[in-house]
Amino acid sequence: MNYLIFGGAFDPPHMAHINVAKMALQKTHNDRVLFMPAYHSPFGKKMSSFEDRESMIRLALDNYEDEKLCCFDYETHLPTLRGTYHIVKAIKSIFHRKDHFEYLIGGDQAKSITHWIKWRELLQLVPFVVVTRDGEEGIPSIFYTGHHKVIVSPNWNVSSTQIREQIKAGKKPKELHDNVFRYIKQHNLYRGQK
Repeated sequence: MNYLIFGGAFDPPHMAHINVAKMALQKTHNDRVLFMPAYHSPFGKKMSSFEDRESMIRLALDNYEDEKLCCFDYETHLPTLRGTYHIVKAIKSIFHRKDHFEYLIGGDQAKSITHWIKWRELLQLVPFVVVTRDGEEGIPSIFYTGHHKVIVSPNWNVSSTQIREQIKAGKKPKELHDNVFRYIKQHNLYRGQK
């Protein structure tokens, strides 16, 4: 089976995440997208609890019965591992050796790849699929070579930061699934954070 790992904070997961995953699935030869919430922020960014973010991903994916989009909570079993390289290496070791993996990231993450732990080794370990916003510049040339792919998406027009700010201001962001918004309200998330 061919897997597209979609790692990130997903704080909160929103419809653009879903749309990008579906589009990347259509434009690659993968069978399934594994949404993998980060257990730790590699750059020390404050995030909601792993449990809240995992629950919100599962709620956001409830509408997709075909199981091509699913939550993959593998990082909970590896809380001491730091860095995507180590996590992808561990994931590849538990799946069937015929399984193939690619790693899905946005343009912002691609621009910071040289700050990732063992980034050169990571680029050799797994092909990357980089989804950029229309007109986005500054994507490192490495992603345009070899086994990596760059896809332009018209759907990536909102950020989790913008959504958190709207929630803090008492608004209901249209980019959130209703069940995710209910979860946020029930658990009083993002009220005092940006």
